[in-house]
Amino acid sequence: MAIIGTGPTVDGVNQCVPFTFNAAADILAMYVANYGAPGTKYGEVATLGPIGLAVTLDTTADTQVRLAHDGDFILGKIQSFENRVSEGTCVVTVVTKGGMSFPIATGHTVAIGDIVGGCTAYPGNVQTVTPLTGALDQLPKENLVTSVPGDGTCVTLLR
Repeated sequence: MAIIGTGPTVDGVNQCVPFTFNAAADILAMYVANYGAPGTKYGEVATLGPIGLAVTLDTTADTQVRLAHDGDFILGKIQSFENRVSEGTCVVTVVTKGGMSFPIATGHTVAIGDIVGGCTAYPGNVQTVTPLTGALDQLPKENLVTSVPGDGTCVTLLR
């Protein structure tokens, strides 16, 4: 997609595969850090906190995601967070395919053509990873950095 004055970008292109997952404790903790404890209002929706961060599957529970850490492949980006008090859970909608921007972990450098994964020091942020190491053995080149606009983010195409 081209935006007048900025040239072409894949950010926001074909973000058409959103799925709803249960939110792991680290995602809830980030929500609490930004908003305080979730209220009792059903359907309470966040607009900051974990929104926009990279997630991976949490293998400790069914249909659950957590913030991406070192060695984690990126499943997608948190699009929304919802407090479902009446159901006893908090859920996130995760976009799993298309072009999207992710925050780059502080102190790390990402370049066009890199493959990115999670960062333990800054959960949900990304860092350059070496292909075919760690969890990436299973998913080589499932993402590719297409742009680094200089604002602390990188635009990544998830395939």
